[in-house]
Amino acid sequence: MVKIIVAVLSVGVASAFGTISEFPIELTSLMDQTVDPCTDFFSYSCGTWYTNTPLHANQSTTDATYAVIEAAAYKLVEKLVDAKLPKLTEFYDA
Repeated sequence: MVKIIVAVLSVGVASAFGTISEFPIELTSLMDQTVDPCTDFFSYSCGTWYTNTPLHANQSTTDATYAVIEAAAYKLVEKLVDAKLPKLTEFYDA
């Protein structure tokens, strides 16, 4: 799914900016310009990012979207656990 999103966004950016020399440095630094985009577009558009992004021991793939959502969910759960909320019994006793 991430590959499809990246490919679609890359095509959209390419059509909006024209040539590669007009891309922002943030995008070009993630691309592997040694790969022919006609043969392997994913490696061309995300190759440098993919090779430079470390995988944790429990990961088999990299999914930035899932990682962001997971981190936000953990923070929310931590806030709920740490909050000094009244016990349910106190609510019913009132």
